[in-house]
Amino acid sequence: NTVQSVIVPTLGVAFAQTTEPACTPGPAIWQLTAGQTIPVGTVTVTNDLTTLYVTYELTAPNAVLGTLHMWAGTDLTNLPKNPQGIPVPGQFPYQHDATGETTYTFEIPLANVGIVDVTNSCLIPLYIVTHGEVDTNGDEDGGGQTAFGGPIPGTGPRWWFYGKYCLTCDFLP
Repeated sequence: NTVQSVIVPTLGVAFAQTTEPACTPGPAIWQLTAGQTIPVGTVTVTNDLTTLYVTYELTAPNAVLGTLHMWAGTDLTNLPKNPQGIPVPGQFPYQHDATGETTYTFEIPLANVGIVDVTNSCLIPLYIVTHGEVDTNGDEDGGGQTAFGGPIPGTGPRWWFYGKYCLTCDFLP
């Protein structure tokens, strides 16, 4: 991966931007970043023959989750966005109120993201946008931050991250 620094003009913030990674099968573990720069945990993505598993796990001391939103698909242009190109997590198809928890796993049937037969879909990339509310001081009464998981900075006038996961077939004989 090539790394370059990018200044986002509307935010005045520098992000390290990587070119989109190649498709490598197996579990993916991405940083979960709150408030643009605060590493608060990880997002782990795996699959089996029928299901995509996306796990949020907080590792920052005292941090707890709030509402989680997730989108996955084979075409990033299908991500719910407003007319300015900003993702709208409230319109993501997978949501869970994880208030006070430190870990949660979405279990998504692969058919729901357009994968009918994983045996013929090995190494097909899925784009995954994981968003969550994270309370960084743990009292659920302040310290709330928006968090996104993934190594790839999104485009548009606001910050967000996403990941590219390649379906694995390692479990097949």
